[in-house]
Amino acid sequence: MLESDPGRQAPVDLALAWASRLLTALDDLATSFDRSAYVEVCDTIGHRITWMPDGEGRAVGISVDGALIVETAAGQEMIRSGAVRHVRRVPES
Repeated sequence: MLESDPGRQAPVDLALAWASRLLTALDDLATSFDRSAYVEVCDTIGHRITWMPDGEGRAVGISVDGALIVETAAGQEMIRSGAVRHVRRVPES
């Protein structure tokens, strides 16, 4: 609880400080993300997968922007979260 009114500018100052810190954190995350460590523990890499509506291939890696790299009969595809409706492992034949 505040002992006195912080003034009309206080919420604006707080929002600007919060936004600045958020943008700095996001920028730091982009340069500090250890993609190779993520690929090591990603259960999807190395497995045949399917995705909606009719995609099929083998997950082979993660791109710099975080897309799932999938090797398909037509070549490599980058599958991004906005495009993925369902991903499931396909039993090996």
